Amino acid sequence: MVNAPAAFKSEVWKHFGFVVSRNEKEEKVTDKQTICKQCQSTVQHTSGITSNMRSHLTTQHPGKCQESVKKFQSGQKTLHETFTTVLPHNCVKAQDITGCIQKVQTVNV
Repeated sequence: MVNAPAAFKSEVWKHFGFVVSRNEKEEKVTDKQTICKQCQSTVQHTSGITSNMRSHLTTQHPGKCQESVKKFQSGQKTLHETFTTVLPHNCVKAQDITGCIQKVQTVNV
């Protein structure tokens, strides 16, 4: 097992590493499977997505890893929060969105 690169910022990575397969000529790291450092279980990993690992921690190691799971969840909005957030009309992002909508409406008229 090898640790995740330092560029991987999620707290979940403190509890997982990558599978290393060895052959006669070289070592090869696979990024499709991760290994839980607590129980050595393999957990499927899709590039950039840590949901499976987070789920493993919450179900298999609820007491040991709660702090990491809380940190991971705390900054993430739900879909409902994301799509129901109202932007002030004078903020740059709202103005950009309004401009894009106006362009689309002009083209379709």
